[in-house]
Amino acid sequence: MVSVLQVNAANISKLNNNNNNNHKTKTLTSTQSSTQNNLLMNFMSLVGRNNATQISFGKGKESINPGWSNGRFTVDVPIDDDIDMLQFEAHNRITGKAKWPEIKNINAWMVSAETETFMNAGGLAKVAYDLPETFNKKFEAQGENQPTDKMTIVTPLYVTNNPTGENNRLIEDEDGLKYLHKGVAHPLQKVTDIEVDMFDEWQGDKLIKRKVPVYKCKVGKTDYIMFKENNVFNVDADDKTDVGIERNKDCKQCYVHNTKGFEEKIRFAFFSKCVYELAKQLKQYGDKGNVTAPNVMLLNDWHAAPIAPVMKYLAPIEKGITKETAEYFREMPTIFIAHNLGYQGDVPNSDKKSTTKILGTLFGNYSRKIVENAHTDNKLEPEKQNALFNGDALTLGWMGLNLADRIVPVSENYGKEVLRSNPMANYTRNLLATRNSPDNPVETVTPITNGYSKSLVEPTQKNVKAWINDVRGHLEPDIKDTTYRVPAVYDVDLKAYDTDNMSTVRAENKKEIVRLLNGIIEREREIEEDVNNGVELSKDYQKRKYNLYNPNNTDLSDITEENIDKIPVMTFVGRMVDQKGMDSTFKEAYLEFARDYSRNPRRYKGQEVPIVIIGGPPEANVFENLKDLKNALAREKNIDKRFADRLLLFNGFANTNLLAMGTDFFLIPSKFEPCGLVQMEAMAKGVLPIATATGGLVSTIKDKEDGFLSTVFYDTPDDKYYVNKPNQGMPLYSTKACKQRTNWEGYLDAMRDALNMYVNEPEKLEEMRKNAMEKDFSWDKPDGALDKYISLMKTGKIE
Repeated sequence: MVSVLQVNAANISKLNNNNNNNHKTKTLTSTQSSTQNNLLMNFMSLVGRNNATQISFGKGKESINPGWSNGRFTVDVPIDDDIDMLQFEAHNRITGKAKWPEIKNINAWMVSAETETFMNAGGLAKVAYDLPETFNKKFEAQGENQPTDKMTIVTPLYVTNNPTGENNRLIEDEDGLKYLHKGVAHPLQKVTDIEVDMFDEWQGDKLIKRKVPVYKCKVGKTDYIMFKENNVFNVDADDKTDVGIERNKDCKQCYVHNTKGFEEKIRFAFFSKCVYELAKQLKQYGDKGNVTAPNVMLLNDWHAAPIAPVMKYLAPIEKGITKETAEYFREMPTIFIAHNLGYQGDVPNSDKKSTTKILGTLFGNYSRKIVENAHTDNKLEPEKQNALFNGDALTLGWMGLNLADRIVPVSENYGKEVLRSNPMANYTRNLLATRNSPDNPVETVTPITNGYSKSLVEPTQKNVKAWINDVRGHLEPDIKDTTYRVPAVYDVDLKAYDTDNMSTVRAENKKEIVRLLNGIIEREREIEEDVNNGVELSKDYQKRKYNLYNPNNTDLSDITEENIDKIPVMTFVGRMVDQKGMDSTFKEAYLEFARDYSRNPRRYKGQEVPIVIIGGPPEANVFENLKDLKNALAREKNIDKRFADRLLLFNGFANTNLLAMGTDFFLIPSKFEPCGLVQMEAMAKGVLPIATATGGLVSTIKDKEDGFLSTVFYDTPDDKYYVNKPNQGMPLYSTKACKQRTNWEGYLDAMRDALNMYVNEPEKLEEMRKNAMEKDFSWDKPDGALDKYISLMKTGKIE
């Protein structure tokens, strides 16, 4: 048959010769064939509801009905019986047999859905910004006349329809197009236009080409490449339709189902295709706007994972692509940074529409051949032997785990956990273990613990001044409107410090923080009283920061300058999601602590009831559980009333840097934590973390040297979190021979150790604070995370 795939016989022979000797034939075994046929049938049945014609990406011209509309369209499918060679692409990467090219100078694309600069939803955003910025600063010293290494951030150009907002808004003036974010207008330089296929149900259920302008801007030392598609990358949440309300229940920012009808998975499939199309254009037609095709790609989490199968499956067979470009994509190394395997971007088998749209967007008319040949490895379970479907669900993260050349869990201990425990690996453990089999020529799961720029989180004079200014802006929506003024906000006086004066300065900062909290409590009581009396709040105050739950049952008035030194302050600031364990691990541990403290005062002689501050953007059910905690502390007659009074629960934003300036301990009761940055940022300020012994928390905290770790940590055998039953999961960490029955009991041990030391071993505690402040997780320290990434990008190994 005549091929339209730009792959000739010699080329096919060359590709096959690169495969393992045990795979000379392109014929699948009966087990493999059966498994892939089942997967293909699942896909092809996208399918037959209401007796609709099944989808068939077959040979020649086919009439296709996607199964949810009456529209039909025709696709012209390329024919080449030899493209089943694609079945070896995943196998060769899983087993480490794909050759790593020689890279003298790195030209890397850091592909990320989030960046600290423009779209910050969590730790991913900080790493995606900070690692490239530190990398580019390091190589800037080589000078203009020397070949230099470079890392470019590639991300969507998110937009909103809010005409007055200060975030994600495009503005145009006499100087050209600018991107407004956090009040800063970043000039945009047009690079080129690309055309990107999308399977579009709004335009007749067919593949259409969307014209996507590509822009570049520079922030600090780093170039950003950004794709402008105002419908797909719109971040206005749909809160009007039933579908929008349901899908946005716990989705925010770039993960919303937007007002244009696009949800996160199709958004990031399209984003991945944009990255591929730009790289293809640059490789085939040369540089545009001083942007060159990369020689290595870093794919961050599931949002960027589909780039790997597009590069390895689509490029070798796509009509119109040159042989040189196809080989470029097949040989270019890809590094999948696994920030959190708990999120995989999986599409339920029942969601036929999304499965169709994503496959059509990524692979177009080539979808059938690619699905048929997306074989993984015989060592995996039969239902996991397709690189696109994890079981019967199309899964974007799974694509990256199969087809990237290297997988980088974001801490050494997280890397160990996911290789040991299937629940911790979100049921991808066997694949990861196969990647690190001793039979492979090289291990392809290579953990690197995340870093930070320590200068940005230390309590220096410059940083403290900026944090205070932030607090004033956060607490007063309009500085001229004093209707609900926080009395302490205008004269809050926090001081910078270092290890030499830490003890005295932090004691004064602690008084300031408590004074500020009392001011917030006063404001919130006034607001609640007015609301109860029918007063309508302005929009600014409806969206206010530090929205305190139940202020009338929150009271710090008995804390004075004379007794404040005796009262420990424990803080949690972060996303209130199930993973963080605040409504499970901490809730159970703290309730038991409060009951035991109240029943057995002699056991806690000299210990005061702590102040507990909890804040951050919440998931609805998590916040409800934390409200239950506060209410239970107030309701149970045998619990000291101060436990409820001294728990401050903020519904939404709280400033980590501000609170850490006067906090004694930072609460991190995570159910799993791939790396975590908050413990590093807290330790830089002399705040000691109280953490569960999981993931990066173990890699960055030394128990009773610079923080406190739970005495035992189990994985869990299913999605249920055991509270009142013995934890029957695998023990991943233990200091007391696993005597504790549950994770929350292990966390209670750590909390008791910390609070006991606060009273009885203040000198030891002070020594631990200094140890914490002196620790340095900077990216660019010698033999640090940056050096490891550089080695990995150049050689495929961490030297």
